[in-house]
Amino acid sequence: MDTAAYILTGGKSSRFGRDKALFDFQGQPMALVVAGRVAEVFDQVSLVGDPQRYSKLGLRVIPDQIANAGPLAGIAAALEDSTAQHTLVVACDMPFLRVSFLERLFEKAADSNARALVPIGIDGRPQPLCSVYGASAAETIQLALAAGVRKITDAFDRLDTVYLHPADYSDIDPEGKSFRNVNTLADLQI
Repeated sequence: MDTAAYILTGGKSSRFGRDKALFDFQGQPMALVVAGRVAEVFDQVSLVGDPQRYSKLGLRVIPDQIANAGPLAGIAAALEDSTAQHTLVVACDMPFLRVSFLERLFEKAADSNARALVPIGIDGRPQPLCSVYGASAAETIQLALAAGVRKITDAFDRLDTVYLHPADYSDIDPEGKSFRNVNTLADLQI
């Protein structure tokens, strides 16, 4: 089955103090750590961000369509570019992703007709930056952006969204570490 994944490299990394995508994590840039895990499940892996800055990582890089519009614009760029039926969009600052979780996420997405499959973290919050979007979600997200929507979860109100609850993945990631994103250097401690 044709699948694609896009890793969002944008963001200011203000709390982190440097570019998280390029930060050395376990001997390689954090974006490549995430890409390596994602590539075990998804056929094509690309980055969304500044091509001049990130092309040195060796992956295909597409730019955001709307500058400074936040991660929703990155999701829109990924979905506009993707030709896959199911597209994973994940943040570059999630180096603790488990391949088994990604496999489960894709399996559930393939089994549903949802335009977005969004996991819920063990804290009860949706995790839109580790979600699978159907091909038909692109137009809806573009329309939300055009209407001024910038908050990702607000765009979900316009999509046929299915949620993956902690009970659906507790056997493979009981502590929800896959969603643990790195906002500060202290977050790198396991």
